[in-house]
Amino acid sequence: MRFNPLMSSARASFMARCLIALTLLLGLVYGSTAAFSQSGYKLIVNSDNPVSSLSKDEVSDYFLKKTSSWKSAGFDQRVNPLDLTAPPEVRNAFSEDVHGRSANAIKKYWQRLIFTGRGTPPREVDSDSEAISFVASTPGGIAYVSPSASLPGGVKAVSVSN
Repeated sequence: MRFNPLMSSARASFMARCLIALTLLLGLVYGSTAAFSQSGYKLIVNSDNPVSSLSKDEVSDYFLKKTSSWKSAGFDQRVNPLDLTAPPEVRNAFSEDVHGRSANAIKKYWQRLIFTGRGTPPREVDSDSEAISFVASTPGGIAYVSPSASLPGGVKAVSVSN
């Protein structure tokens, strides 16, 4: 077989286009995964609560019951967190983003505290509508729901920052 410079140039051009397409495809896949991990949940509080944003550390402390009052946020109510059990990808996104640990690791954390008598986990519900209803009727309520959940009166979304 003879060396053909035109064939080599065509192959190089084809390979370059394939490499560009692969790079763009990987960028889309990575970008959508990163976007889901950052917006895989929506944090909600009762609409009477004056907070509009919370740090991940504050949210983690509320859900791990290390902070029991909203007083530092200027709201004289007890924090009443609520965990969502379904869909599991929402709980996983929340646990990874806020606690920096998997949902299973958080369950084990609570099992240890329950076993030693040092704490009880937040109440759990199975749906966005149950979580929204709880937060709407609980002045110190805080929960997370699916990012697509629509929020009626009585609750509001709160941003979560690093």
